[in-house]
Formats: sequence, structure tokens, C-alpha cells
Amino acid sequence: MDWYVITNPETLDTPALIVFPERVRANIRLAIEMVGDPARLRPHVKTHKSPDLTRLQLAAGITRFKCATIAEAEMLALEGAPDVLLAYQPIGPKVERFATLIRKYPKTAFSCLIDNPDAAAAMAKTFAAANLTVPVYLDINVGMDRTGIAPGDEAIQLYRMATQLDGIDPVGLHAYDGHIRDTDLAERTRKCDEAFAKVVALRKNIAALANTPHPAPASAAASPTAPPASASPTASARSGLSLASPASSSASGAPTAAASPPTKPAASPTASATSASPTSLKIIAGGSPTFPVHARRPAIAEGGAQTEPESVQCSPGTFVYWDKGYGDAFPDQGFQPAALVVARVISLRGDTRLCLDLGHKSIAPENEISRRVFFLNGPELKPVGQSEEHLVVEAGPGHNYRIGDIFYGVPFHICPTVAQYDHAYTVESGRVTGAWKNIARDRVLTI
Repeated sequence: MDWYVITNPETLDTPALIVFPERVRANIRLAIEMVGDPARLRPHVKTHKSPDLTRLQLAAGITRFKCATIAEAEMLALEGAPDVLLAYQPIGPKVERFATLIRKYPKTAFSCLIDNPDAAAAMAKTFAAANLTVPVYLDINVGMDRTGIAPGDEAIQLYRMATQLDGIDPVGLHAYDGHIRDTDLAERTRKCDEAFAKVVALRKNIAALANTPHPAPASAAASPTAPPASASPTASARSGLSLASPASSSASGAPTAAASPPTKPAASPTASATSASPTSLKIIAGGSPTFPVHARRPAIAEGGAQTEPESVQCSPGTFVYWDKGYGDAFPDQGFQPAALVVARVISLRGDTRLCLDLGHKSIAPENEISRRVFFLNGPELKPVGQSEEHLVVEAGPGHNYRIGDIFYGVPFHICPTVAQYDHAYTVESGRVTGAWKNIARDRVLTI
């Protein structure tokens, strides 16, 4: 019997999402083997959105996580995740929600991204007002051109500004290279290394500034408050914002009261890590396509000294379930499909076509129609039309399919497919045994 076949399909209404826990566990083990140490993994939970799968990752020794929404962050906190990065620059009401989340779950160390001085100042003001000091990572644009600041002078200026603001604490660099998708691993590696070199260079340049005194005007040194939320990099420079020299820094690398920047508040319940010195800035790099490249990186050496092994953290997400799109594009990765959609034939359309109950609302529809789902037990089926609740496929003349027949499909893009379902049924030893709730598909849990 094929691995995906369900022996008790009468228990399953369709369309349905099914997951195979043993395959999920195998994918988690493989990711840890590839990276060498679970401390270097910071998996993205946008793919699964599931407390049950989060527990499997925690049980495997993974303690750091990445997410894209407040709901995903809260789901992780509910499961006791020790370290959660919101890989987003919170704007508007999201800043208040994030502050509320941090206060509600003090056992989880939360962090977020910044790529803009005005946004950084605004969130710093909100966090400081809530008596929080939130670790932040500079989001670096290495070619994705979606978010992030260029890895040059502007990024250095943003870092310098962030060190001076009450409420936030720059602890690292975040670089997502999702635009690098070459099937050839050698070419993917070349492009990935080229992009990553810019991040390493930025880190070294920031570290070099730590050894360069930047005297500030007396008015700035005497100021007890951070720059206003409207401050720009230029305005910050006019205000005397600069890195403290080593002589005026604390052991953790945070500016002391004697330095030109204002003193930061005492560490809040949110942050297990205090202010990182420029020479110990963490780097969070990549996603699933470049995971094999970043997984092989050694610790970064600075000034002849080796940094801690987890200084380069990897953040793949799709690996837990995998999908047809990545499976075709990246055959060098040994992950196996662990989540499928199940559909039934609901109508026969002439002699050659079938209609299945797998519409736009049941499978990620953003790709061209031939690249949405691949049926394991019907590889010859060719989708020709889709609406909200229906998928019409060409089966060819002389097919033997009947009303009620079941098809098992591998999504081309599993992440938005999971978001279509309230829960995923678990299949073990060929039988439906339970369900995992995809609670973080909602935009709001309690906050």
C-alpha cells in the first residue's frame, strides 16, 4: 500500500488537509542533522501554524523560533517557546499589540525587526512607555527587495540610532534571501555566499565603529531622554547620536550613563539577552531554498576570535511539511512531503473530465493552474478550470474514475494551503487518528 493511502476514508469529509506526524518528525531530524546543532535553528512557523507541531520541534531541542504575525508569536508563547522573533517591523496598532504580548508572556524572550529610523523611534517610544526593552534585529536587504535596509552607511546609521533609543536594543542582523532559488546547488551557493558576504561586511563595519570614539555635543550627553519619534538619520546625527567608545560602555556593550547616549532602562522580562556588543551581533539568515548553504557555515571569526557556534542562525520553514514546488526546485534537499490535501470526485464531465471538490478555498491558488496541486494517485490528471469550491481536471479518454473516488494531492505551495484549513487530520499507520489545530491561521488569538 502506498504511504499516503488512508484505510478509513469514510471518517474524512473532503476537501481536507492531512499530515503525517512520523514524516514531520523525520523532516525535523533531517534539519537538525543538516545544521549540526538545534541551537543554530530558528524555524519559521508560518508554514504549519500549529501548537502540536511546535511541541514536536521543542521536544527535538529547538528553542528559537521565527514568525510573521502576532497570532503566530502568541501561539509559540502559549507552547512555552523560549525565544521568538517576530520577523516583521511592527507598525501602527501592531506595536501596541506586540507590547501587550510581551507583557503577557514574560517567560518568552521576544524580538522584532527594524529597517527604518522613524519606525524604530516610534516603536521604541511605545516600548519604553510600557517599561520594556525589546531586542531588535536590523532587517538587511540582500536582494529580495521586499523589506530591509541596504547593507551600507544607512544600516550603520540605523544601528547607531537604535543603540541610543530607550525601549529597543539592537542585538543582530536579519537577512532573508528568498529571491535566490536556483535549482543548481552550486549556482545557488554562489549567489547566497555573495549576498551573505554583504551582511558579514556590515557586521565588521559596525564592530569597527565600536573602537572609534564619536564625541557628542554636551547638550546630547546631558539629555536624559531618547530622540523624538520623528527623528531621521540626519536629525539623529545633528543631535550627536553615536556609538559609545569602549571606555564608556558596560561589560555587555550597552552605553553607560557616562556616555553620550541616554541610559537605557533596566532589562525587562522580555529580554534574556542584554544589549549585544557590535562584535557579538547575531545573524539570522536565509529560508528554505538557501538552508543547505547557511547550514554549513562555520562560526564567524571577528578579530581572530571565534564567536559562539550559533552566531549564524538558519530559519527555514517549509521543511516540516515540504511541498511539490520546493521538492521540484531543490532536489538536493532530502525532506519528504508530510502534508497532503484530499479531494473526491463529485461530478463526471463528459467522457474525459472530472470535477473534484478542491477549489480556490482549499488549495493555494496564486500559481498558474497547472502548478497548484499534483495528485500522487492521479499523476496524469491535468487541471483545466477552478472556482471557489470546484476543480475540473482532464483525465483523458477511457479513464475508469467514478463518483466518490479519492485523490491525494501534494500542494505546490503548502504554506498558504495550510492557512485555508482550521485543522489538519493526522494520519498514522494508514488511519486517521486525530487532528492538529492550525490556530495561528487566525489573525488574532487573545491579543
